[in-house]
Amino acid sequence: MAPKQLLHFLRTEPVAHFLMAAGLILTAHAAWQLGSRPVITAAADRLDDELLYREALDSGIHNDPELRALLVQRMRRTLEPMLPPPSVEELQAFRQQHPERYRLSPAVSFDHISYPKEKQGAVPAGLLDRLNAGEAPEHFGVRSRMPSPQPSVFRPELEKMLGRKAAARIFSEEGTSWFGPVETEHDIFFIRIRTRTPAEDLPFEQIRSVLAEHWKTEQRRRAVRTELDRLKRKYRIVTPPAAGEQP
Repeated sequence: MAPKQLLHFLRTEPVAHFLMAAGLILTAHAAWQLGSRPVITAAADRLDDELLYREALDSGIHNDPELRALLVQRMRRTLEPMLPPPSVEELQAFRQQHPERYRLSPAVSFDHISYPKEKQGAVPAGLLDRLNAGEAPEHFGVRSRMPSPQPSVFRPELEKMLGRKAAARIFSEEGTSWFGPVETEHDIFFIRIRTRTPAEDLPFEQIRSVLAEHWKTEQRRRAVRTELDRLKRKYRIVTPPAAGEQP
């Protein structure tokens, strides 16, 4: 087609107008795509990491529960302040606020005999009177996993062994006579206290490093709590209804 004929065709034919418009649209779209792509500024040895990081964000992988927990933990650490070493006065004051943490529990040692609950009918009549009259405890009871005499044991350990109710009964008894019955989940005990050791505060120097760690933990917790309360003001908090509640 001669140049003049081509020019006439382009000016007068609707098809030609359509083709030109389509070409312009495709060219503009390609230019827009090129200009709208996000810009990444990264050194060559960090480019792969940056690409993967961007794709992870775009794909929503940061909402994975494990990654979410790591982000929360990292942010919590970011909010924790750098603390100078606490003074002796600060440690003493902290100890006074939590005295039970830094005190040895009371302890007892004792003789005992026991019977399984399902065999409580085997407990001899007048057992306590006979024991307190001097009859040998070895003649009574059944074999127990606990040694008798039981060496000195702190109250928390005794609670694990016999239960809180039984431990409270044992530590509340005075004197050195046989007493009972003391019931546990599976057994009935008759007990005679050998020694009692009262609760005792641990020496300051012995626990100073532990006190310092506990003090720092408490200070960090308070600082994070303060920052979280501040962050709440940035958002409108909506609490979903609990299971079973109407929204």
